[in-house]
Amino acid sequence: MFYQLSAPEMPATVFPRFMDMAKIFEKLLGYWSEPRVEYLGSAADYDPALSVEKTIKWNGSFQGTVSFRFSRKFQFWLLNRMESRAKGPLAEMDLMDEIPSTFCVQLVDRFWGREVFKMGPLTSRGSGKNPMEKTQSSCAVLVDGHRVEIRLWVD
Repeated sequence: MFYQLSAPEMPATVFPRFMDMAKIFEKLLGYWSEPRVEYLGSAADYDPALSVEKTIKWNGSFQGTVSFRFSRKFQFWLLNRMESRAKGPLAEMDLMDEIPSTFCVQLVDRFWGREVFKMGPLTSRGSGKNPMEKTQSSCAVLVDGHRVEIRLWVD
């Protein structure tokens, strides 16, 4: 399913589907580790076990919000996997902000292109969104058995 966005300053564009978002996330994780990733589909159900949320907002040609939800176990698992490959101390908060930020940049580059889409600064903060609120796109994956959900809202 494709979603269209039109604005006077830019041509109509498509939004990513769940598989597109999952593949971008898998490729991003592949830079630091080689996890086994299983695609579950859209993030349809609220899962209270996913108690950690990292959200990135941007302004630019249009405003967007990407929210990652995962468990503390995934956070510790990821930190342990990446520390073994890091070339210096790896701060937990830096890592958990870096992944959503890098994901947003790759998502924008892949779907809207730098020549059409102007991206303003990325900010990390609470989404202010209900996880069950309708999104333009979402995905759920298992990363070595840890569920991760990614949701995209475009304003």
